[in-house]
Parts: sequence; C-alpha cells; structure tokens
Amino acid sequence: MYPETEFGTLNDHVEYEAMLQCLANGWLDASMLHWCQMYLYTLQNQDTRDIQVAFFNAQKITGEECNKNFASVKEHLVQVYKLHHNKKYFIAPFFHSMHWVLFIISPMEHKCWILDSVSVRGEKNKTDYPLSKAIEASFGGAFTWNMIKCKQQDGSWECGYLVIRNMFEFVISLQFSFPNKIWNDTTNVTPEEIGKLIENIMTRFFISVFDDNMRAIKLSLES
Repeated sequence: MYPETEFGTLNDHVEYEAMLQCLANGWLDASMLHWCQMYLYTLQNQDTRDIQVAFFNAQKITGEECNKNFASVKEHLVQVYKLHHNKKYFIAPFFHSMHWVLFIISPMEHKCWILDSVSVRGEKNKTDYPLSKAIEASFGGAFTWNMIKCKQQDGSWECGYLVIRNMFEFVISLQFSFPNKIWNDTTNVTPEEIGKLIENIMTRFFISVFDDNMRAIKLSLES
C-alpha cells in the first residue's frame, strides 16, 4: 500500500476512542479513516476488475504537515506514486482546520477533484487547501481543479463520515465510470444516512478485526 521504510512494513492501529466516537456519531480521527483506506485497499486486491485506485496516507498529508513539513509531504506523495505508477487515481483524505475533505488525484492527467461537505456555503477553491500546493509541486506543474457537487453537512462533525462514504462509493463502483459518472447532489446529509453508514462501516470493521483474530488463535492452537 505504501513504500517500506527503514523500519520495515508499516503497521497501524485504531484507537478505542476512535471506534467509540464513530459508534456515537462523534468526531472521526485519522486512525479510523486510515483503517477505511487499508480496508478498501485489501478489498480491491480481491477484485477481478481492472482496479485504478491507490491511496495516500491521510496521517502524512494533513494541513499541519503541509505547513510545517512540506518536503515530507512531497516525499510521501512522490514515493507512493512511484510504487503505484500504473494506477490512474489516488485517494487522499485531507484534514485541515478541523475539517475532513476528500481529494481524488490523477497525476498522469494533472487533474484533481475535491469533495468538500462545506464547499457550497464556503465557496471554496484549491487555494483553501495547503495540499493542493504540495500536489502541484510533487507532480510537476499546474493541475486542473474541480470542486465536486457532493453531499453537504448541516453540523460541525459530519465531514469525516462523508469522506468515508465518498471513498467507499468511489472505490467500489464510481472509479470504473469516473469522471463521466460523478457526484451531483448538494443536499444536506441526514442523520438516517449517517446511521446507515456507521452500521455498514462498523460491521465491516468488526468482521475484519475479529476474523483476523480468530484465524490467529486457530493457527496458534494448531502449531
């Protein structure tokens, strides 16, 4: 998923608090979104279709990292691209100013699509996101930027859930017809939609985690 470091393959974990916050319609932290990225990466590796998606690590490209460690963000973008240079789209959940946004990046086409759940009332463009500067600096020049008409949030906490929802929709189905088929709905997400998403995501989470643990226990008993 990512290049190996001098310490070997990257391992990650989800904080208990992050899981509880997700179940309680709370604020989602980077570990929960990163788990969703890893889950989707594993899921698509089992798909027989021509998968065109790779992922940038949400924890390495935050707004704070872009402002304080710009060279490190560029290095991550370039190294992941080199590892998956045959992929057309790169997914990048981006956290900045207490808000989650989703970037869909095509380095080979120099195009980027941004899904921001406050973009309508905020009238945003690429200059509102420090990651946009890192993307252009990493991949050699100006990009075409597209603000997607996507679901909007009515409160202050729904952004992380919408980023997860949009990631799942893109990886599972939309990537195969994108950008001809694209989001086009700026209505506010409802509590019922958030609840359905949480049920879906947490069901996948528990099945994944406990299935892996049960397999490990079985192997331990058999050895």
